[in-house]
Amino acid sequence: MMYHLSGWRKGAFATQAESLCEAMNEAFAEGDVKTLNAMCFPSMAGNLKNDIKRRKATLDWRKVRSVTPPKIVQITCGRLATDMTIGQVIVRIDQEQIVTPASTRSLASRSPPKPVRVTEYIVFQRLITDPASPWRIFCKIGVPKWDQAIQK
Repeated sequence: MMYHLSGWRKGAFATQAESLCEAMNEAFAEGDVKTLNAMCFPSMAGNLKNDIKRRKATLDWRKVRSVTPPKIVQITCGRLATDMTIGQVIVRIDQEQIVTPASTRSLASRSPPKPVRVTEYIVFQRLITDPASPWRIFCKIGVPKWDQAIQK
């Protein structure tokens, strides 16, 4: 990736990727389709929009903490045509999060929700040959079996 994008650094990208993922989770929780369309590829945004339509309430989403720092697990570049090269970066994001229905905000008598550990592998993609092309979320992939075993 460094060959194609001058100044690109793995550590900085992983941190930015985690922030983008958090913004996507917030937009999803709030039902903000416009933001999802801007930060995700159409297939990912479409899946999230369908999930928003199916749910009964708006959600409150909050990151409690990063369990481990975000980590790049794979970097891939591919030429689709002579003047078209794409880059994909898979980032492992391991956080504690709280998701609650927004309608429960005013219920002071309830016990506070407990954080849940969430490990996600997010695929980011951009058209490298277009300097104006932003990194966008292409998809989420399932947690590999070897990673599930590590967390137990």
